[in-house]
Amino acid sequence: MISLMQFPQTAFVRYNNAWTVQLRESIIGDSNNHTNGNKRLPLPSNPQSSRLASTNTSLVVPAVKKIALSSPMKIVHLFPLYKVYNCESRFCPYNQELSVAIAAMQRARENAKNATVTLATSVFTEDGDAVPSDFVRLPNLTRSTQSEYQLDKKLPFINDLFDNLRSSPDFSTYDFVIYTNGDIVVHESFYDTVASIIAKHRNDAFTINRLTVAKGGGEIGKKGSFELYTALDLDVIYKLPGIKHPGYDCFVMKREIFEQINMGDIFLGHPPVSPLLMLQLESLAERFKKIPSYTGTHRGTFHLGNDESWKKTKNLKYNKINYENAYDLREMWSAHCTFSINPNKLTKTRRPYVANNKFCKRLGDRFGNRMKLPTGEPRKQGRP
Repeated sequence: MISLMQFPQTAFVRYNNAWTVQLRESIIGDSNNHTNGNKRLPLPSNPQSSRLASTNTSLVVPAVKKIALSSPMKIVHLFPLYKVYNCESRFCPYNQELSVAIAAMQRARENAKNATVTLATSVFTEDGDAVPSDFVRLPNLTRSTQSEYQLDKKLPFINDLFDNLRSSPDFSTYDFVIYTNGDIVVHESFYDTVASIIAKHRNDAFTINRLTVAKGGGEIGKKGSFELYTALDLDVIYKLPGIKHPGYDCFVMKREIFEQINMGDIFLGHPPVSPLLMLQLESLAERFKKIPSYTGTHRGTFHLGNDESWKKTKNLKYNKINYENAYDLREMWSAHCTFSINPNKLTKTRRPYVANNKFCKRLGDRFGNRMKLPTGEPRKQGRP
């Protein structure tokens, strides 16, 4: 399995000859030997300085030499941004997760030496003033769970975000697309890490699993001691001890694969977003990998806390509707589930439905005998 670790000195030629990559030096190495003089970026919101921001917690990272490219790798990072109307002043116009995530993306883009990075989003009309000036603002979202299902929460459909990017004027110029959930904090070397994985391993799609870290610092339970981290505390967050998380919330793929993704009427914030996206990536990619972030120096993405709000009783009706939307996509995802990828031989081998693929099995078990096998034989009864 690939890990976010030091890549050796080597050279690679991209298989479609769009650009030649010469990786002269590791982008992740011994953090004790190099510094690169990182500085904080202006925040898109107006957070107050936190107690932790004044501490001497600058993260020491290795110097990064620019990869020589015949034409630069171009990456677009699509991010599901929204405005929080009852926000705390230190996070406004967002909540904690969005505020820190946006600042981390801006910092990582500023640090990127081996790729040209575009940050993009698509929002509801009323949220337009929350889009940072350095983001590409795609066409507004016009549908939501309020307009389509008369639900309380106004959530976007992920395919609407995807379609708005796919129809944008500059879309054909991007080599790779990154999509992360709105609460994912990227490391300051994130985009160079992505570029090096692509250069060394020629992966056309992969995920980077997060580390779950604390939401704040101080002594929990002691009044006045515990304080939530803000966007000013990125240096602290990058050094926090973390817990590996099995879920998927950071997806990297070639533009040609992104063009083929079909998420139907699946909306954000509730399952089964990641299973539907993962099984398509596994099927469409020739070299797909799942890459973990580690608790040591090799880190990729972070998540503040582990609230899992979608499991709360009040949100179960949203889960139910989203699974019904997944059922409407059954022909698409069941077709993808009939293939297994061999990344070494670059071949696709037919296999029985739901065998050896937890995402196919999860969806198959969810719907039980409502589904039919390709032969017409009923499936075994699964979980309700």
